[in-house]
Amino acid sequence: VQELLGKDKVFEFHYYNCSMILAYYFNDNDLALKMTGYAKEASATLPPFYERILCLFYEGLVTLQRARQDKNSRKWIKQAKNCILQVKTASEHGPINFKNKLHLLLAELAYFDGCRQEAIEHYDK
Repeated sequence: VQELLGKDKVFEFHYYNCSMILAYYFNDNDLALKMTGYAKEASATLPPFYERILCLFYEGLVTLQRARQDKNSRKWIKQAKNCILQVKTASEHGPINFKNKLHLLLAELAYFDGCRQEAIEHYDK
């Protein structure tokens, strides 16, 4: 693995993206955010593709979770809203792939804002 990191940007992106998803599943937000940064850096020169939006989706989930835990929530909400905007754009071009992810992010944001009914509506879509 180490010999491919830094040489193959596609491999590097996938490695960090998968690491970020696993860290999120195991509730290690610090590691998930760190891997998100590496994945974004690795994908900077790559054309847009499904996994880049998936990375934004998980980044949005992680930042919303951090907003609930951190007193400096404005920083995390701003980052989450940026992810939501990009996932929204992707969902307009590929609704079958991304609309469900957009609704989950919007539900999490509504839940953070204390709008339980709005959150439920997005969770149900």
